[in-house]
Amino acid sequence: MVGKTLITPDTLVLVSGGARGITAQCVIKLAHHIPCKFILLGRTPVNDPLPEWALDCPDDAELKRRAMTRLTTEAKKATPQAVEKLFRQIRAQQEVETTLQAIRQTGAVVEYVNLDVTAPVQTLQKELAGPVQRLGKINGIIHGAGTLSDRRIEKKTIQDFETVFTPKVDGLRNLLKVAPAGQLDFLVLFSSVVGFFGNIGQADYAMANEVLNKAAYQIKRDNPTCHVVSIDWGPWDFGMVTPELKRAFAERDMTVIPTDAGAEMLVKEITSHHTVNDQPVQIVVGQLPTRAASDISGELQRFEIRRHLSLDANPFLLDHQIGLYPVLPATCAASWIASVCEQLFPGFTFYQLEDFKVLKGIVFDENLAHEHILELNEIEKVPGEKVKFAARIWSKNKNGRPLYHYSLIVTLLREMPPTTIHNVNLQPSAGTNEGILGKALYEDGTL
Repeated sequence: MVGKTLITPDTLVLVSGGARGITAQCVIKLAHHIPCKFILLGRTPVNDPLPEWALDCPDDAELKRRAMTRLTTEAKKATPQAVEKLFRQIRAQQEVETTLQAIRQTGAVVEYVNLDVTAPVQTLQKELAGPVQRLGKINGIIHGAGTLSDRRIEKKTIQDFETVFTPKVDGLRNLLKVAPAGQLDFLVLFSSVVGFFGNIGQADYAMANEVLNKAAYQIKRDNPTCHVVSIDWGPWDFGMVTPELKRAFAERDMTVIPTDAGAEMLVKEITSHHTVNDQPVQIVVGQLPTRAASDISGELQRFEIRRHLSLDANPFLLDHQIGLYPVLPATCAASWIASVCEQLFPGFTFYQLEDFKVLKGIVFDENLAHEHILELNEIEKVPGEKVKFAARIWSKNKNGRPLYHYSLIVTLLREMPPTTIHNVNLQPSAGTNEGILGKALYEDGTL
């Protein structure tokens, strides 16, 4: 089947976060290949020309010195924070102007709209009405907006979460209200390997990117003629990747993506000829993060991990209520066990669980135990290859006797085997679109 060309010189591409960072580099590279039309959305104001004191100053230290002098001249406190803020404002505006100039030099047409992608949809539609009227209908979207606020989850605030989550998720929702997927030739989402593998200090960032991944599948299902792809980028050799970060990546066998190579890959994804269903919806770019394998030699060991479970700390359980009381989903118990095993042996990855038994589910009622014990007994170890545990979760009843809740066998592997791909037809057959009520599974003895 002959594929269609997704982009031509008449194509109008709406790009969030497209005037700075790696997204800007990708847009510049795309403009070099096909000088089409772009609308770039960004939060950096560029309405005013740069002040004279900031002109012709490529050296960061000198620009900071000038910023400090400027603040002092204006009778403002030249604190390190104030100097850094003014310095960043200048550099951000310069980066936006450099991006726009580089795009226009290719012959492409570009307009920059100083607007946060999380602004109300009415605001977005109003601000984009002029550019769309001048340039034509939006044919493609590249959603590259995003930000970070790294800290361990127990120290994160609601504001941290909103800062990181909303540009990705609410941003996508807003863009698709401005330009519905049904009118698009392509939709490219800039996700991250963090959404696929997770990372310490980036729980909110991982969640936001995984939402993009799953949204891509749904959007593609609902709009099969639109080329939809979520790219899970690894770290780029650009911007905030310092030599220290590079060394940290190297310790985990993660090679940074060269800027030119990454941008070229994005261009190929958009400019290649595509048939309707010939491309994956989700792509992981970069090496898998790894850690040095733990030393598992020696005698078989036994571990006990104690945990206090409460409804207040786990409000999601209110959505898993059977009868009068919330019940811990079995999958949560299995996930708890697998996660603890991985933490005990860094460098090994959860591979499978076997013989999973729900002995007595954990019910959040007046009989809920003060603590639950995860008991892990190593039953097999092959140094450098695998660890196998016999696991069970138990507590004590009011009489002090053991009450066993779950048991299973867990296997961790150092190297995961190749994945077997099964082609499954997910289209419902005629006459089989009636679902099964969850309640019936409990009443008929299935669960």
